[in-house]
Amino acid sequence: MSVTDVRRVALLVADDAASACVSRIVDALRSGRDRVHVVTHRIGALALAAHGAVLPDRALQAAASADAVLVAIGAQHRETTAALAAIREQLGFTRRPADAGGARMWLNAAGTRGCFIVGTLPAGLTAVALALEYAFGDRDGANALRDARLRAALA
Repeated sequence: MSVTDVRRVALLVADDAASACVSRIVDALRSGRDRVHVVTHRIGALALAAHGAVLPDRALQAAASADAVLVAIGAQHRETTAALAAIREQLGFTRRPADAGGARMWLNAAGTRGCFIVGTLPAGLTAVALALEYAFGDRDGANALRDARLRAALA
């Protein structure tokens, strides 16, 4: 496997509820891909909800160069939703796939990179599966994660 096979993920963590789930999100990403590099940045819900919020420079650089940007946010309200939309657009994630259903995901114009909003777990793992499928082209890994989540829910 070459260096180009390594997929880059920027995991932007907005609040304490999401911080508690970081290791589960990273484990879920790695369950589908053996070569994934995850960079985590705490962005803070208050900063995110502030009018005209911008990402800290290091978080913005990580997100701009990532194959997938996962924004982990435990509690969402109107202000954070508006800030997330501004950040997504700033990073070039403006295309919403027609088959996205109710998922909060957007792709860049070429469809090669994606931004996925991860809500509370375990339901938020659906966004991680979408990242595997859309940003990494790993449908098998995405389906395995969905199956594991379903099995856990039924147990």
